Amino acid sequence: SIVMVLLLFVASRAQRHEEYSGLLITEYLLILPPPLIMLYLFRFDVKKVLRLNKIDFLNVVLIFFITVFSIPLVSMLNLVNLVVLEKIFGRVVVSQPSPAVNWYTLLLSIFIVGITPAICEEILFRGTIQRSFERYGAVKSILITAFLFGLFHMDFQKLLGTFLLGALIGFIVYRTDSLYGGMVVHFTNNTAAVVLTYLLIKLNDFI
Repeated sequence: SIVMVLLLFVASRAQRHEEYSGLLITEYLLILPPPLIMLYLFRFDVKKVLRLNKIDFLNVVLIFFITVFSIPLVSMLNLVNLVVLEKIFGRVVVSQPSPAVNWYTLLLSIFIVGITPAICEEILFRGTIQRSFERYGAVKSILITAFLFGLFHMDFQKLLGTFLLGALIGFIVYRTDSLYGGMVVHFTNNTAAVVLTYLLIKLNDFI
């Protein structure tokens, strides 16, 4: 709840001022500190709660390919989401981060859109929130967290796809007993979007 209030009243202003720095402020100053402060204040075992357990290379490779093959399904659900909302409201407005136009902005985008959310958002959601709901069972904790993950992005035009992605991340974190597995999924999904957008722009320029 604290994070959502910060997003609504602080993050939006920061991102309007300057997109890249605003996103970094959002992730590292608004999303990451609340769960870490809570874990510290209540004296939780951070490594145990966040599942900071090693994950072997074979699992990393497997998780990478699972994520890649899930991207079309997530995209399809987002498309269905958009069609339904367009039928209801008459139009949709799709917002995306500014696309990379050269190698420098590509690497910067990968850091800001790929690496940063994979760390900060996974510590909040799969590390803290999902872990807290596991008292009600693994399935409920994964689905509740995935739903909150979808709402957190404050884009109802992508709610179904984001929910599915959140559920996949939650399942992988639970099965591997490692938050790093979730970070790999999150990073792979976001970075794939950044790189594909960049390649499409370059292809269009070439044509």
